[in-house]
Amino acid sequence: MNWLAIQLRRLRQHGLTTRFKALIKKVIHLIARRAINFLNSKPRLRLSLATLAKNLGIFETLRSIYFNSDHLQPTPYMLNKLDTSVPVTAQHLSPRARRIYTEIKTEIAKRQQIQH
Repeated sequence: MNWLAIQLRRLRQHGLTTRFKALIKKVIHLIARRAINFLNSKPRLRLSLATLAKNLGIFETLRSIYFNSDHLQPTPYMLNKLDTSVPVTAQHLSPRARRIYTEIKTEIAKRQQIQH
């Protein structure tokens, strides 16, 4: 009963159009959240859709929507999974992973010096 009274008060304050827009936004957010959760549970499908979005030229828009959703904040690992042009920085790695990362970077630098 209390919820209904609050909704009626909001309807009087803001008007029918504003309350209808708020309802539509809530429904869209619910659908988007469920779609994102579904895609998070299906990595192959998510990768295929990301590739399709890149080909269609809408990847950056969808990516910003995905990362601006309230359930998720991007980490370098997530960014790297979606877009291979974003490097993972060593500061986010565990000590063992950081050591391996440094060894790989050193080996790459050595090989590049040998080639030049």
